[in-house]
Amino acid sequence: TGLIQAANNGFSFGDNDTPVTLGGSVTSPGSQSYGGTVSLVGGTTLNATSGGSTIFFGGTVNGGGQSLTLNLVSGSATFNGLVGFTSTLASFSSGGGTVNLNGGGVTTSGSQTYGALSLGAHTGLTASTGNISLGVVTGNSKNLFLNSGTGAISGSSMSGVGTLYLQGSGTASFSGNVSATSLDLTGKTAGAATFSNGLSATSLTTGTGAYGLSLSGTTTVANAATFGNTGMVTFGNGGSILTFTGGLTATAPSLVNLGGTLRSAAQPIALGSVFLTNPSTIDTTNNGASAAG
Repeated sequence: TGLIQAANNGFSFGDNDTPVTLGGSVTSPGSQSYGGTVSLVGGTTLNATSGGSTIFFGGTVNGGGQSLTLNLVSGSATFNGLVGFTSTLASFSSGGGTVNLNGGGVTTSGSQTYGALSLGAHTGLTASTGNISLGVVTGNSKNLFLNSGTGAISGSSMSGVGTLYLQGSGTASFSGNVSATSLDLTGKTAGAATFSNGLSATSLTTGTGAYGLSLSGTTTVANAATFGNTGMVTFGNGGSILTFTGGLTATAPSLVNLGGTLRSAAQPIALGSVFLTNPSTIDTTNNGASAAG
């Protein structure tokens, strides 16, 4: 069908491998599909107004310094290419439905906001000066890189993530349970990372940045963990059980706030300066079970 432009309302669209130029508002009761490369020439809002309607991007999305907003009812938005990588978006926002990222990631100068998010490829979300806000994340065993620069990262729960990388100097906080094969904080240079409702990971790598780290809720780390970050570390907020099966060393942090139970499987737990925030237990017998042997 070729490239169709409607200058009066500021958007153009095509299908299959046809390039698409968008610069306004597109509203449809049904689904929208953009098969080729999409280039933004103005702030763009795509509205799929019926339940189950989808928005599909088959190729790269070039941001052109513009914002992209998706409004869904209960359907999904799927990106099969990189978004804002060649030409950065100003911001990205998706309300309602699920965003499927299959192309590698989203790059913005400002903020990124997601509802439910599903990963179909290893994915990087980069907001150089803005915040990144996430709903429920389904990882499908893919890695997730989050870098908000000086901005904040906030999320609810995550499941099935490969390696979760948190980078930047802002704060990162998660209100729900986070489950990942690995948690890598070596890119954190300042700020703090907070896991309020549990963390499950095979390995945890902190690096040596000047940031704080707070772990509350049911927490399980299988491998030995060494906390090399120099900010304050908090274990538990009253009643939390934190199991570091392979042992725990936290002597580099400026202070350890202890407010729960620390357990290991007959492996050492070494802490530096400790402040008790609640009644606490350190148990190195057998992850809280009967002593080994």
